[in-house]
Amino acid sequence: MTTYKYDPLSESKRQIRIFTLLPSLLSPDLRGTLQAVDFDTPTPPPYETLSYVWGQDPVFDHVLSLDSAAFQISAHLANILVHIRHPDTERHLWIDAVCIDQTNLGERARQVDMMGDIYRGCTTDLAWLGDLGPVVAGRVFEERTEEEWRRAVTAEEGLVFIKEMSEHQVTLSDFGGHDVPAGIHANLAAVFDTRLWSRIWIVQELSCAKHVLLLAGRQSLSWEALSRFLARVPGQYGDAYHFPWGRGIVEGGLAKIFFRAAEIDMQRDAVRKGGRNDESTLLDVLARFCDRESGDPRDRVYGLLGLVPQQYRHIEADYSLPSARLFVEVTAEIIRQSQSLDILCQSPWERRGAPQCSRLGCRTQALPSWAVDFAAHELSWNVGESYRTREIMFAGDKTRRIFSAGGDFSDGSWRFLDGKKVLQLRGYLLGQVGPSQPQPPTDITELGPGIWRQDVTEGEYKATGEPKLRALWRTLVTDCSGYPMQRLSADEIELCFSIFWKIISGESTGEGWFDSGLGYSRYRKIERMWERIEQNWAFFVGGEGLFVMARRHVRESDYIAVIEGAKVPLILQLVGRDGKNDHFEIVSPAYVHGFMDGEAVIQGLRGHFLKMDIFIV
Repeated sequence: MTTYKYDPLSESKRQIRIFTLLPSLLSPDLRGTLQAVDFDTPTPPPYETLSYVWGQDPVFDHVLSLDSAAFQISAHLANILVHIRHPDTERHLWIDAVCIDQTNLGERARQVDMMGDIYRGCTTDLAWLGDLGPVVAGRVFEERTEEEWRRAVTAEEGLVFIKEMSEHQVTLSDFGGHDVPAGIHANLAAVFDTRLWSRIWIVQELSCAKHVLLLAGRQSLSWEALSRFLARVPGQYGDAYHFPWGRGIVEGGLAKIFFRAAEIDMQRDAVRKGGRNDESTLLDVLARFCDRESGDPRDRVYGLLGLVPQQYRHIEADYSLPSARLFVEVTAEIIRQSQSLDILCQSPWERRGAPQCSRLGCRTQALPSWAVDFAAHELSWNVGESYRTREIMFAGDKTRRIFSAGGDFSDGSWRFLDGKKVLQLRGYLLGQVGPSQPQPPTDITELGPGIWRQDVTEGEYKATGEPKLRALWRTLVTDCSGYPMQRLSADEIELCFSIFWKIISGESTGEGWFDSGLGYSRYRKIERMWERIEQNWAFFVGGEGLFVMARRHVRESDYIAVIEGAKVPLILQLVGRDGKNDHFEIVSPAYVHGFMDGEAVIQGLRGHFLKMDIFIV
């Protein structure tokens, strides 16, 4: 049998190939035909699509007879085709591994640009959850021993369980999050804790298709039934910094299983509405799904473009473009679209323990420190007690400006130089980071006297004129309580400081935080901020005695900068000089007490700080 060769698609028309899978009664072997069709015709032929996991480094060692020629496919795809083909009728499908000439970079890019429309145009998207397992319908509610639950529950069992739950109008929130029975947990994990949900291309496919059918062996589940089971709060959307469930609806281990499916369910709503209300800007879409897997790092962007409405989509797939260049262009486009420097101040792609700069490595080669590394593998978030959080120095969004260190952003605040290798900003250098300081204890209740030196706790904090000890307390919680994250009120500051002072000075008579007059709810919000900051940030004292919270990899002599239009200060490392201009890399966002609300801008206008060009590489 000869090897199959693709006929090229038209470059002037929007064309796709439709794969016709021949019925099993015609031949036990996998056979089919491939036909090019004009996608934009008034009545294109109906077709289904297939969503599945290619797998890491798939081996194409199975033969599909395609137009009587040999076409190599993976064992996993061969298994799927065997089980979805009809016995006596043809099935018309669009499958990326078959319908795109993967060796033709130009065609591949054009098809990727059409991917959202391809899935919008299908009659049904068939989402394959995994390999076959024994059908055990009717057994999911039976009592089983602990030993029986230790075995892997199949995806088929999980689909049966969810289908029965949906039919009985039971939703995920009915299970809560604590002490979920092992059998229930195992059935849910069999469906949702699989690699299907972690693949970048699956997000776009499941979000765009009008009808989705989850398949596992001989069982199926419609997306409508799944959505009823997930039971998200109606109208609730996540953005670059928020997530799809209200707090407390889904807790603990269940959140780890379900957040990916809930994000796709939310994105499906946004697609249906045409991406109104800024739910699908380039930043929001890329950030919402930034933890998904892709074999090609560029697909962290290209695999999601079909979800971005045209008014926000100014990036096209181009596989001749190196990853670093693509990431630079996308970051620049996000700055232009958002008209803010939020992507520098609170990047959802910042990894735990790894800086924006090259200090600790792990970044895509030749990528400037201001550009997002979309290929980052270990992202900065945890699944907390009740929902997933990204451990960013949260500065707020357009409507909730928690901090505003650099004042307003304007077109004159920034420009790119040297082919976008350099980002020129305007701002103020407040000083340099000093030697490392003792760090606060993990638990707020473990505070005691003698933790910090007298020069940190005694006297006046010059930037604000308040006692240093009160400035220290406010710095250690970044002047906020959470969640939702908001600035401390005047009475919260005073009440907490009074207890903090007694403990640190050794004058406490046993009075605890609960007795401070805050009440448990308000105290708990401050305690949560303490835990969050202590786990992810470190305390430094900078020049002029400034109190700073920043990432632990910050070093002595790094610069503290307030950038025009940036909501929080940035820590910069001086890395070189080009002619008369110093070049810096971004090391970390920061909290600098007394400079979070535009004070540097005001003092700059009074001549206390010199406004200067700052060149970021």
